[in-house]
Amino acid sequence: MGFKPAGILLSAALAFFMVDAGSAQEEGRRKPPGQVGPEVIELDHSDISLPLRDIAPIPPRFQDNEEHPVKKLPHRHPFRPLGSRSDPVLQTLAPGPLVSTTPGLSFDGVGVPNYGVASAPPDTVGAVGATQYVQWVNTAFAVFDKASGSMVYGPANGNTLWAGFGGRCESDNDGDPIVVYDQAANRWVMTQFSVSFQPCFQCIAVSTISYATGTWRRFAYSFPDFNDYPKVGVWPDAYYITYNMFNAAGTAFLGSKLCAYDRNQMITAGGTPGGQQCFQLANTFGGVLPSDWDGATPPPAGAPNYMVAFDDAGLNGLNLWKFHVDWASPGSSSLTGPTKISGAAFTEACNGGTCITQPGTTQRLDSLADRLMFRLAYRNFGDHEALVVNHSVDVSGHSGVRWYEVRSPSATPTLFQQGTFSPDTNHRWMGSMAMDQAGNMLLGYSVSGAVRPSVRYTGRLATDALGTMQAESELLAGTGVQTGSSLSRWGDYSAMTIDPSDDCTFWYTQEYIKANGAFNWSTRVGSFKFPSCGGVPPPPDFSVSASPSSLTVAQGSSGTSTITVGSLNGFSSAVTLSASGLPSGVTASFSPNPITPPTGGSAASTLTVNAAAGAATGTSTVTVTGTSGATTHGASLSLTVTATGGGGAQTAVFDATVRAPKCATVGSSCDSGAALLLGRDGKGPEPNQPNTINGSCADGTSGTFHSDESNDRIKVSTTDGSGFAPGKTVRVDATVWAWTSPSADHLDLYFAPDANSPVWSLIATLTPTAAGAQTLSATYTLPSGGSVQAVRARFRYQGSASSCSTGSYDDHDDLAFAVNGGGGGGGGSELLTNGGFEGSASPWVLSSGFIWSSGSFPHSGAGYVIGGAANNVNGTAYQQVSIPTTATGTLTFWLNVTTNETTTTTPFDKLMVEVRNTAGGVLATLATYSNLNRGTAGVYSQKTLDLSAFKGQTVRVTFHATTDVSLTTSFRVDDVSLK
Repeated sequence: MGFKPAGILLSAALAFFMVDAGSAQEEGRRKPPGQVGPEVIELDHSDISLPLRDIAPIPPRFQDNEEHPVKKLPHRHPFRPLGSRSDPVLQTLAPGPLVSTTPGLSFDGVGVPNYGVASAPPDTVGAVGATQYVQWVNTAFAVFDKASGSMVYGPANGNTLWAGFGGRCESDNDGDPIVVYDQAANRWVMTQFSVSFQPCFQCIAVSTISYATGTWRRFAYSFPDFNDYPKVGVWPDAYYITYNMFNAAGTAFLGSKLCAYDRNQMITAGGTPGGQQCFQLANTFGGVLPSDWDGATPPPAGAPNYMVAFDDAGLNGLNLWKFHVDWASPGSSSLTGPTKISGAAFTEACNGGTCITQPGTTQRLDSLADRLMFRLAYRNFGDHEALVVNHSVDVSGHSGVRWYEVRSPSATPTLFQQGTFSPDTNHRWMGSMAMDQAGNMLLGYSVSGAVRPSVRYTGRLATDALGTMQAESELLAGTGVQTGSSLSRWGDYSAMTIDPSDDCTFWYTQEYIKANGAFNWSTRVGSFKFPSCGGVPPPPDFSVSASPSSLTVAQGSSGTSTITVGSLNGFSSAVTLSASGLPSGVTASFSPNPITPPTGGSAASTLTVNAAAGAATGTSTVTVTGTSGATTHGASLSLTVTATGGGGAQTAVFDATVRAPKCATVGSSCDSGAALLLGRDGKGPEPNQPNTINGSCADGTSGTFHSDESNDRIKVSTTDGSGFAPGKTVRVDATVWAWTSPSADHLDLYFAPDANSPVWSLIATLTPTAAGAQTLSATYTLPSGGSVQAVRARFRYQGSASSCSTGSYDDHDDLAFAVNGGGGGGGGSELLTNGGFEGSASPWVLSSGFIWSSGSFPHSGAGYVIGGAANNVNGTAYQQVSIPTTATGTLTFWLNVTTNETTTTTPFDKLMVEVRNTAGGVLATLATYSNLNRGTAGVYSQKTLDLSAFKGQTVRVTFHATTDVSLTTSFRVDDVSLK
């Protein structure tokens, strides 16, 4: 990428390129159009250097501060508001002890104070070799002794490597550096681009020995276009490199270019590598990474290099290409793909832009979340191949790190595990990860928000639960923030590599800030090792997991959970499953049983839990045990058995589906108890906060526990002592803690007729009469509604009545409870879940063209979905539901249409309400709305449709939005109900 002087915006390298007429290196010679196979870009120039130790380092330049403008990749997906979607693989299990690595060396890399920084971002990268560590940043490198951390060469400008080479590689020092270590050949590979003039160049240097201070073979290849963001991977048959290509002016993205250099010729003395072979992707694909081989075991003979980018169209997985190079017959080289590897949906952190906060300044930092982060680390374990990679995703408005492990890339690639690491509201981004020989992982990243930009890491043992990381540790805490010069650039990457000497020690390098300012970054290098790595190989083993890990089953019915057995360390034996801890009247069965996971893979069995009509009610912990010979492993499952009749006083337990305390059995009262609600978001011990249905309303975070406001307990009970039922008078008792001026505090009590789709109505507003703990009460009449209803207590400091607020001292808590005859009043029981879209759209399935929002225009609560809102949309939102023969089949929803269309006669943009089968085929279109139904934003009208023809069937209730090429229409849908 190019440069701009601080305070003056110039396009990347620059808005135009100057022609370097005096260069001896002309544009690469290309093979004639129409020839079968890849594009071949011939070698411009090559030579061998003096020993680096004999070349005087070119001192890092001290000139006006320069900012490398980010070259963003175009989006192929509709805009998604930050915080609008929950992350389905966010790690919710509490991390265990600090990541169980043993720290090694930790020392400052290139940057302040090792040289005066003159540009940003640093593009921090490094690699570990047999005896040395080489780090390269924009725009200087250094060689360190890996035993002591002492610098043995440098810091030196990057173009020092090309001293005496001639041409642009020697004269230019433009950056975007990459350094990797080829452990099979014991060679260093270093490369940077030259893009200040046209043509552009990629300058490559390959060491002739394992010492970076020896001689280097040097090569130059040229491009007529701008070869941005190069990334390198070592492979047995080539050094693979990928670029994000832009036109010569740097103003139009052309797509990723995937290339290969002849590794064998480059590492052979006197070898003639010839042309690089390249495949140019369409401009719909960018941010592709080549796989980089770790470990002593090479990929299978003839294996292609695996190249991966995340799916920018669906934001729900990865795309994988396979690049096979044939140096003897270039026309036989091939690129196949992309193959879609489905994964959990995500939203790019900062929508790929700038939103990373720092304490004490309004200056935000870049996320670079529009692409995967370096490296795509590859390892061959013998029984399976694995790739690991990461990128930055949105987690409720802040950035977290999404990571993946892909297996079987050579056959049918599968996502073995994935997770999002975001243990608090600080931003975590700009990560890099790798695996050691035992399959343990380490993930390093930047962290900022309430803390100054710092360097942290987390990791996992191969035997840890899938999709989880251990608690993070800190390599170095930053002591400054980046502020001044409107400088947002950070990164653009970091590097986690594996020491080839033991194949166990991780080395990580990343940027941080020592003191407030701009263009004054520092870097850190650290090493870590899991103590268990490198010893006697662990025996074959297996893991057991349950999904979902909680079930609610009514008496006389059944429920299911998928039990997955994963292979570890080459395990491939039969595992027999059993269940213990079942309450009286409940039985369990598995199908199939036993199951045998393939080596390096997994196998699944369906657990079916049957509750007899007289089964004991309440919540139990069921243990699912897998047994293979003398080896056993287990997984826990929370089982709640509910009754239709009910009993007396009930005590609520936290329900992971509702995400609030719930009494699943009908009783005469439901009490949250003394512990579930005690406190407020960090101000007290309140577990599972915020304890609002679907996490729909967050608490304020100011103040001190039991000095400032909090809800501590909620109890609902019938006034006549009978079971909950529509028409009964119930009393709500809320125990609160009031501030020292109690008249400034107020309690708003609300009820919702259906806890699965809550619409809140005010019961009363009450004011405490004294400071400290006290119980405030009000009564209301239970309405007809769902089989589970709810109350909400909102305790606030000042303000006015509202079911959800953002006051910094406000506390919101919900209590859900089962009701006899739920769905009374002739309406039947509610069949849809979360028809109010509170907290997220889940379990509704949204495709491109629909988004979930918690914006300014809900019908009730906070959430709703929007169809359309962009041009050329063809998207759906659906929920699959079984409609019993006893249902009324009445579908109701609230609709608000706003449009930029001006016509009063032509329906250009449409919303169809459809009934589809379970395969997605349309069975009936019940109604069609369009831009002609325009209204005012936030002003809804209720629609009622008849689905009685589909009673006794399982169908998809579907909202289907289509828009034309111009003038957008938004279809807002909220409070959907089917009874």
